[in-house]
Amino acid sequence: MLRIFWGATAVVLLVSACERSPMLPRRPPSLGPRVDATVVTIRTTFQPAGRTTTHTLLISPSKARSTDEAESWRLYDLEARTVTFVNDLERTYRTEPVDSVFAQRRTALRRPVDRELPAAEFQSTGAEREILGVPATQSLIRLGGYQRELWFASHPSIPDELFAMIHGTAEPATRLGAIVAKADEELIAARGFPLLDRAELPYGKSNMVVERSVVAIEPKEVLASLLQVPPGYRDLTAPAERRRPASSRPRDRAAPASESPPSATSQTTP
Repeated sequence: MLRIFWGATAVVLLVSACERSPMLPRRPPSLGPRVDATVVTIRTTFQPAGRTTTHTLLISPSKARSTDEAESWRLYDLEARTVTFVNDLERTYRTEPVDSVFAQRRTALRRPVDRELPAAEFQSTGAEREILGVPATQSLIRLGGYQRELWFASHPSIPDELFAMIHGTAEPATRLGAIVAKADEELIAARGFPLLDRAELPYGKSNMVVERSVVAIEPKEVLASLLQVPPGYRDLTAPAERRRPASSRPRDRAAPASESPPSATSQTTP
């Protein structure tokens, strides 16, 4: 019974960590003003299905978003440290400080679990390799037969906190609760961007593998509308959130050096 639970937990981790259905935003394809941006192209491969998809991150000096979210998507303000949740179907949006969303995520992951169950382990191994011309450092997450390997790098064209903002503002897998809480905290604390992100899980006679790799980082002009809330959308931001200034980080967390890799501390709970 415990083995079945471990397998189900690892499958949830595999899917939640890596697999989305990349779709381009539904916007007019041609007209409108353009802005200079960094376009990060990310290729995802799924094995044993042999399927490959591609999406991009769009990064302007102050805003960023991923094109693998459609209908409901997030717009990151890199200067104000806020995230705006946009719903194209309901034509609404709300903006929250990133640290407030992080705090909500931590609360959601405090859900208690059976203490006899193993917790996901996070390890920064210290291994290094060069990817896209910059040094990258390896981190591992393990739970039973599941393993996720991330190679974090500080690239001059990608804000060091962008990955943490993307991960920490996504919907958490609350059913896993404390099993993943500490490793999840390490991902929120990580600085740099994973230029390679590979998750693997033994499944039957083969392995399920989802590999995400950055294949290009290029300066381009993009439609300004892709990095803006569409006009006419209704603002659902709570009044308190509108008044609250975005703090740089939780008060109990010291500021790491921007060039430092994720923490090397091994954890026993992702």
